[in-house]
Amino acid sequence: MEIRQNFDSEDEDNQVCENNYENLEQEENESDNEVTDESEYNIGNEYQIKYNPNDFQITDIIKKLMELKIIRAKNKCDACNNEMKLVSNKGFKDQCCWRCKKNTPFKHDKKINIRSFSILNLMRSDIRILYFIIIYNFPKNISINSIYKNCLEFSKDLKLEFISKKHISKIIAIISNKIMEITYYYWNENKMGMEPGLDGKSRIEIDESKVVTFGNTVRWIFDLVDRGKYDIRIFFINDNRTRETILPLIKKNVYKPFALINDNKDLDTNYPSTRIYSDYFATYQTQDFNNMGFILYKVNHSFWFGEVKFHTNTIEGIWSQIKRITNYFMGLNGTIFNKFHNIDNFNDYINSIICTALFYMRCEHDALGDNAKIDLLKKYIIHN
Repeated sequence: MEIRQNFDSEDEDNQVCENNYENLEQEENESDNEVTDESEYNIGNEYQIKYNPNDFQITDIIKKLMELKIIRAKNKCDACNNEMKLVSNKGFKDQCCWRCKKNTPFKHDKKINIRSFSILNLMRSDIRILYFIIIYNFPKNISINSIYKNCLEFSKDLKLEFISKKHISKIIAIISNKIMEITYYYWNENKMGMEPGLDGKSRIEIDESKVVTFGNTVRWIFDLVDRGKYDIRIFFINDNRTRETILPLIKKNVYKPFALINDNKDLDTNYPSTRIYSDYFATYQTQDFNNMGFILYKVNHSFWFGEVKFHTNTIEGIWSQIKRITNYFMGLNGTIFNKFHNIDNFNDYINSIICTALFYMRCEHDALGDNAKIDLLKKYIIHN
């Protein structure tokens, strides 16, 4: 990934804006196109988005990104610790920058790219195209091909430089990596199941699923789901489905049983242990779960798929959703990022796409509208 650096060119005669983005000079050419209907529609596998070109003035986009907290609305100078001012500056791609110019007590003239400390700092494209991709296209879980065609029309309408499909893929990868980063942070800070000390029962299903990749190579993921909270966690484990790999993942992600925390060996207390449901895969040895304090129920899929509470149907259905979303959006076969033959890069690729699929699944599960999807996405890509 290329990291966007501050622009080197400067305009010493730039006038300081009194009210930040509200008074920035408008340098872009306004489109003469008529205002179109803002509804969206599907054409086969293509998803075309309608928009109003007049809503994409640079100053308006910068204001919206600040309101969404994707970029900072305020910035402090590292030389004097005073608030910097947003000024127009043609030397920067976004036609403005943060600036602090002082003569006393320490003379300095600091300029900072408005994309600094944000996810946009990793992206080179025009800020209007980035806003169009992130806010208008990405939340809808449409294919890279559809995003590319939408961006072509968008570039024509606003008279912008065209963006390639490869570069769009990189932008989506940056967003997916950020979603993965925040998702893994949440998983590290929060466990699944019933919190010790709370009365009630917690039921978690576990399973492993195959991912067919380059040259029909079979690799595996391990997934856990909390039925009650719709908490889903999926880990790419390559071809290592051993106890040494899977049991630590369970211990790390599921609450330690209340009985063991209190040195109480009686599992029939008022705070029962987490119930874990699995199939008859050899790695899942009942005694191992007993030693960890969990109660394991195993369903033999050779005879039946369970009923009432004793089943793993939830997690089987979730993996079907993951495949449906990823196959349409980016695919798990590497057709978009076919350079990831190296296993380390492929690990990151798989994990980022899976976490992005979980984002889309959360949107579907909660039946979120467009604005709610953007609010959820904002939690992942908010500025540092």
